[in-house]
Amino acid sequence: MDTLGGLDLRLARLLANNVRQVMGHTGGLHQPTVVLVDHGSPIPEVAAVRNYVAGQLGALLSEEAGCVTFASMERRDGDEYRFNEPLLADLLASRALAGREVILAMLFLSPGRHAGEGGDIAEICEQAMAASPGLNVTSTRLVGEHEGILEILASRVAQGLAGEALLVEMPAQG
Repeated sequence: MDTLGGLDLRLARLLANNVRQVMGHTGGLHQPTVVLVDHGSPIPEVAAVRNYVAGQLGALLSEEAGCVTFASMERRDGDEYRFNEPLLADLLASRALAGREVILAMLFLSPGRHAGEGGDIAEICEQAMAASPGLNVTSTRLVGEHEGILEILASRVAQGLAGEALLVEMPAQG
């Protein structure tokens, strides 16, 4: 995957800021595991961008987090949508996260029924914590609630209107 237009850390920096805001409130003795979570998409390039941003977030939080990884809230059935894995529910149920402090970096613009209070993500987390004593999951605010998101969106709209490439080039699959 090649990025277009150079390295842009703005989104990863917003996410890191959101993680740091909740990091001191988790109460754990060890560095938390950070999971960048999105909805999941039928488009491989969307998952690739999420994974790329998770890598950037990992670099930014390298001294503060024990691990930074990614997950999708859901995916469509079928092997052709496997790029959305791991699913958040499966990741939280894994032995690797048993008894850990986990911070979800929420890659959602608005709450809706998935990322809002009492939504699907909250339900997934509650079920995971009930099934795994010692697991503590804390969510950040949504990336769309960060004041810096407007600058990123405005610059992306301007790039699109100017005909510039916006995200990534994926190698042809076949």
